[in-house]
Amino acid sequence: MRGIHPDLLTAEERLDEIAEILANGVLRFLEKRNSRTSLNKQQKPLDSVSEQSVYGDQSIPQKQGDEHHDQ
Repeated sequence: MRGIHPDLLTAEERLDEIAEILANGVLRFLEKRNSRTSLNKQQKPLDSVSEQSVYGDQSIPQKQGDEHHDQ
Protein backbone atom coordinates (compact mmCIF):
# COMPACT_ATOMS: atom_id res chain seq x y z
CA MET A 1 0.00 0.00 0.00
CA ARG A 2 1.20 3.43 -0.84
CA GLY A 3 -0.41 5.40 1.97
CA ILE A 4 -2.17 7.69 -0.51
CA HIS A 5 -5.75 8.65 0.24
CA PRO A 6 -8.12 6.61 -1.98
CA ASP A 7 -9.81 9.79 -3.24
CA LEU A 8 -6.53 10.77 -4.91
CA LEU A 9 -6.18 7.45 -6.78
CA THR A 10 -7.65 6.57 -10.15
CA ALA A 11 -10.08 3.68 -10.38
CA GLU A 12 -7.35 1.51 -11.88
CA GLU A 13 -4.93 2.36 -9.04
CA ARG A 14 -7.61 1.51 -6.46
CA LEU A 15 -8.24 -1.84 -8.15
CA ASP A 16 -4.49 -2.51 -8.14
CA GLU A 17 -4.38 -1.78 -4.40
CA ILE A 18 -7.31 -4.12 -3.75
CA ALA A 19 -5.74 -6.85 -5.89
CA GLU A 20 -2.47 -6.54 -3.97
CA ILE A 21 -4.25 -6.75 -0.60
CA LEU A 22 -6.25 -9.81 -1.69
CA ALA A 23 -3.18 -11.53 -3.16
CA ASN A 24 -1.24 -11.01 0.07
CA GLY A 25 -4.17 -12.39 2.06
CA VAL A 26 -4.38 -15.50 -0.12
CA LEU A 27 -0.62 -16.09 0.20
CA ARG A 28 -0.79 -15.77 4.00
CA PHE A 29 -3.74 -18.17 4.11
CA LEU A 30 -1.95 -20.76 1.96
CA GLU A 31 1.26 -20.49 3.99
CA LYS A 32 -0.66 -20.98 7.23
CA ARG A 33 -2.63 -23.93 5.82
CA ASN A 34 0.53 -25.58 4.47
CA SER A 35 2.37 -25.19 7.78
CA ARG A 36 -0.57 -26.80 9.63
CA THR A 37 -0.71 -29.64 7.10
CA SER A 38 2.98 -30.39 7.48
CA LEU A 39 2.63 -30.35 11.28
CA ASN A 40 -0.32 -32.74 11.08
CA LYS A 41 1.70 -35.16 8.95
CA GLN A 42 4.47 -35.17 11.56
CA GLN A 43 2.13 -35.87 14.48
CA LYS A 44 0.80 -39.38 15.06
CA PRO A 45 -2.59 -39.32 16.80
CA LEU A 46 -3.05 -41.93 19.52
CA ASP A 47 -6.55 -42.84 18.38
CA SER A 48 -5.54 -43.85 14.85
CA VAL A 49 -6.13 -47.36 13.59
CA SER A 50 -3.09 -49.29 12.50
CA GLU A 51 -2.90 -52.04 9.90
CA GLN A 52 -0.63 -54.09 12.17
CA SER A 53 0.06 -54.11 15.88
CA VAL A 54 3.29 -52.52 16.98
CA TYR A 55 3.85 -55.70 19.00
CA GLY A 56 3.75 -57.97 15.94
CA ASP A 57 1.57 -61.07 15.63
CA GLN A 58 -0.85 -61.21 18.59
CA SER A 59 -2.18 -64.75 17.97
CA ILE A 60 -1.85 -66.99 21.01
CA PRO A 61 0.51 -69.88 20.31
CA GLN A 62 -0.93 -73.32 21.12
CA LYS A 63 0.98 -75.67 23.35
CA GLN A 64 2.07 -78.93 21.81
CA GLY A 65 -0.59 -81.56 22.30
CA ASP A 66 -3.44 -78.98 22.55
CA GLU A 67 -4.42 -79.54 18.90
CA HIS A 68 -5.83 -83.05 19.52
CA HIS A 69 -8.39 -82.51 22.32
CA ASP A 70 -11.23 -84.30 20.51
CA GLN A 71 -9.56 -87.76 20.41
